[in-house]
Amino acid sequence: MMNWFISSSSDSGLNNIKFILDTKPFSSDSSPLTTIFQVYYSPLLQNPPLNLAILVAKDSKEIIDVPEERSDENKLESVKAKLRCAAYLWQAFTAEQMSRNGFGRRVFRLDEEWTEDTISNQNPGLRQTARIHIIRSSYTHLTHAWPRHLEEVASCFQDNVITDETRLSNDSRKSGTWWRCCNIGIDVFLCMIELCFTATHSPSGIMSRGFNHLNRTFTVKETNNPLPITPSDEEGALWYRSNVIRFRFHPCFRLPLKPPAKIEFKDVGASFWILNKILLIKSLAGIVLIEFYFKNKCYWLFRLF
Repeated sequence: MMNWFISSSSDSGLNNIKFILDTKPFSSDSSPLTTIFQVYYSPLLQNPPLNLAILVAKDSKEIIDVPEERSDENKLESVKAKLRCAAYLWQAFTAEQMSRNGFGRRVFRLDEEWTEDTISNQNPGLRQTARIHIIRSSYTHLTHAWPRHLEEVASCFQDNVITDETRLSNDSRKSGTWWRCCNIGIDVFLCMIELCFTATHSPSGIMSRGFNHLNRTFTVKETNNPLPITPSDEEGALWYRSNVIRFRFHPCFRLPLKPPAKIEFKDVGASFWILNKILLIKSLAGIVLIEFYFKNKCYWLFRLF
C-alpha cells in the first residue's frame, strides 16, 4: 500500500511532494521508504478558465440523495469537494489523452481561488484550488458515488455496493453498483464540459457513451475482473481523435509559448469550389480537420494535422 501526501501547498513556485511506501506488508523489520521530489508549478493564467458551478434549487435544503452508508456526505460542502475532485480527474484524463495523441499534456485550466482545499484528506489547509460557484436555480443533480478526495478515487472506482433504487437513480439501467455510478456520473459531466470546448458526438470514445470504463484510466484493477487493467483495456475511456484535434486548437488548451490565434481569422470560414470531379476547399485560417457525416454519423475522417 502506498500512502502519500503533499508536504507543501500546491501554490505558484516550488513545491515538495513526498511519497511514502508502507513496507510492513512485505517485511516487519523494514521502515517506510520515502521519496521526495520537487515540482515547479506555474499556473497558465493567459488561458480562459473553466468555471465550476453547482445549481441549487431555490427551496433546497442543500442536501443530495445518498445511501444510508454515506449519510455524512449529503451536505453542500461534501458536494463541492466531490465536484472539485472530479474536475481535477477530468484534467488528468484529458491531459493523458492529449499526450497519447501526440499533442503533449495540454489541458484546460480551472478557475481557482485561495481557499480551504479539499483535494487531499491528509493535508488540508488554505491554498489555490478550484473555485466552486453556487447558483440558485429551480433544479438540482446527483453525485453521491463521487470521491471527495484523491485518496478516495481508487476505492470509489472499485466500490461494488448495489445501488438502492428506492433512494437513488440508476442512470440508463447501467448504474446498478456504486463504482458504475461513479463512472457514469463523473464522465457525463465531462461530456457536457467538452461540448463547451467544441467536441462533438463521435463513433466511439467518451462522446459515444464510452464512460462506462472511465475507472480503467485511474485504477489497475476492476471489480469482478481478475486481470490487471492496461491502457489497451480502457475501451471507450478515450477522446476520439477528431475531438482531440479540436482541443489542440482551442484557446483554452494553448501552451505558454504558442501565440494566440490571429483576431482577423476569428470568424473566417471555408470556401468550396467544384472543379470537374474535384472539390477544392480553402480557408485563410488554415484547415486541420475534415469530417464526413452521413445520417448524423461520422463515417470518414481526414486528419490534416
